Amino acid sequence: MNFYRRNLPHWQPPEAQYFITFRLAGSLPKEATQKIKSQRKEIEKEFDKVSQTLSKKLIEEFFRNMKVS
Repeated sequence: MNFYRRNLPHWQPPEAQYFITFRLAGSLPKEATQKIKSQRKEIEKEFDKVSQTLSKKLIEEFFRNMKVS
C-alpha cells in the first residue's frame, strides 16, 4: 500500500475504490450560508441553555448528596 503526505495523509491500497468529497469555496449561494449560520447560532443558544441547566442540576445534586462531617 502506498502512503504519502501533503496537507493530509493519503493511503492508496491496491485495487481499492476511492470516495472523494470536495466543495469549492463560494459555491453555496449566499442565502444558504446565511441560513446555515443562523441555524448554527440557534443550536448554540439551545445547547448553552441545556448545558447551564444540566450544570446547575449536577451542582445541586452534588451538594444534596454531600455528607457534612
